[in-house]
Amino acid sequence: AVVSTQSGHYGRDLTPEKTFLVKLAGIPQKQYKTAFSVVESLLKVKHAVTMQQLGVQFSCSGHVPKASQIHSYYSNKINRLQREMGHEPLELDGPLYKAAALVAAAKMKRQKTGQR
Repeated sequence: AVVSTQSGHYGRDLTPEKTFLVKLAGIPQKQYKTAFSVVESLLKVKHAVTMQQLGVQFSCSGHVPKASQIHSYYSNKINRLQREMGHEPLELDGPLYKAAALVAAAKMKRQKTGQR
């Protein structure tokens, strides 16, 4: 029940403190993390990472608007080509593709991204 409480609040501003939830569950932290991962897997929960979050993480939030344009342009172009060839569109909303667009936007301005 405690794990489902955390899953239900994920992605909202109401996320409860994890240490409190582990204590409330009455199980070791490692076991709690495993249970949480299993529940997320069963429910097929996806954690969407926004371009803004990546911009903050890589210390280049000023490049987010250009990175969003780059990501949108290439996602549309690739999926249009996929449809023309008779293939299913690709899922390009993952954090890897967004991070690549952010790095490309930073390189266009000849700036490096921070690594964390």
